[in-house]
Amino acid sequence: MQSHWPYGDAGNVPEAERPCVYAFDPSHPKTHAWLRETFETYRKWGVRYYMIDFLEAGAGLTSRYPYGDHHDHSLVAGPEAYHRALSVVREAAGDDTYFLSSSGPTVHNAGMVDAARVGNDFGEGRAIAPDTWFYPATIAINRTGEWAEARRALTNQASAWYTHRRLYINDSGNVLTVDKPLSLSYAQIHATIHAFSGGPSMIGDDVDRIASERLTLIKKTLPRPRDVAVPVDLWDTTYPEYPRIFHRCVEKPWGRFDVVAVYNMDEEPITRVVDLTRLGLNPEANYLVWEFWNEEYVGRVSGSLKAQVPKNSVRVFRLVQDTGAPVLLGTDMHVLMGEMEVDSCVWDAESLIFSGRALRPVGECGSVFIWAPPGLGVVNTNGYWIAKDVRDNSLLIRVALDFEDDAAAWALRFCGHNGGRNDLAET
Repeated sequence: MQSHWPYGDAGNVPEAERPCVYAFDPSHPKTHAWLRETFETYRKWGVRYYMIDFLEAGAGLTSRYPYGDHHDHSLVAGPEAYHRALSVVREAAGDDTYFLSSSGPTVHNAGMVDAARVGNDFGEGRAIAPDTWFYPATIAINRTGEWAEARRALTNQASAWYTHRRLYINDSGNVLTVDKPLSLSYAQIHATIHAFSGGPSMIGDDVDRIASERLTLIKKTLPRPRDVAVPVDLWDTTYPEYPRIFHRCVEKPWGRFDVVAVYNMDEEPITRVVDLTRLGLNPEANYLVWEFWNEEYVGRVSGSLKAQVPKNSVRVFRLVQDTGAPVLLGTDMHVLMGEMEVDSCVWDAESLIFSGRALRPVGECGSVFIWAPPGLGVVNTNGYWIAKDVRDNSLLIRVALDFEDDAAAWALRFCGHNGGRNDLAET
């Protein structure tokens, strides 16, 4: 039993006047019968999705509310009794029902649920209602250290990454809320946490009236990648510090690249040096780096990546090995920059053509950014945006894509050029 219910309207009255809360004994046959009848009824009604909240009430010693005794002593108080009750729910609801557990144990849900809320109530935009904590607003901001803020969500994502798609789907992104008056930098933090979570996404904004540029942020997280990012510095940090560096290695049929997010939810800018060997990269090789949110070509790095992140911001870097041939440097369509939206990309050294194809919904538009080494130039420059990096005379080429159907292709023909002159023939 929890002595008093502290949420909603009850939280606004003196504690002695709040209603007491009781939990069902998860080992009792009458509890099982009630659960079975309830979920069988919902199944007949067609319900196939549940977020089951406050599961800690029946979790015993694995929660904040241990119970003194339970009915069936053949079951261990806590984990076994709790698991037995969940098995009744699963059987009654059916295997084709999606279960998300919340506010309770995590690993003890293995085998019973499809997904587990492994983090806090992060990013929730709620309806304006008197019985909500946010009242009279829809979301709280500037809440560093509060239960529902991004730093906690990031820490939870880091500490639970190893269970994702092994025991269940980690729901560490919770609800994606990005609309104004949330600052742009924090909206980018929210979107990055979601894109790197590998889990499902629920939207906390009113999408029918969301600002168009903030709706674009949501689109940059879709489709949802399956894999969770690895917290590179998880074991390097102690409280009140938090993991900041998250890594995804992306293997596609057309090539490999790596994506690194560096978060800074402090009031001062930070600099972090990321050792590339910790990402499984060759310390002797050169890598070309593109930053997503600032849309910036960082340059060529070897051995380490120096990340400078402004206060309350995130930077997402894409690293691809410099082989001396044109490569896809980045895109502006998805935070993972190629994993979800690029389905082909190839350099033909004989024809000197760099080609590829991207997939997005009909009516969308976007850009891919291509790097070319010194000594090459684009044959037909019409329709492209081309910059020369004076550090090494390499080229940075933007290709704009319009998705009149669900695919858009590009093919850049290159040829050699002589010094600063452009002796290229039109084709």
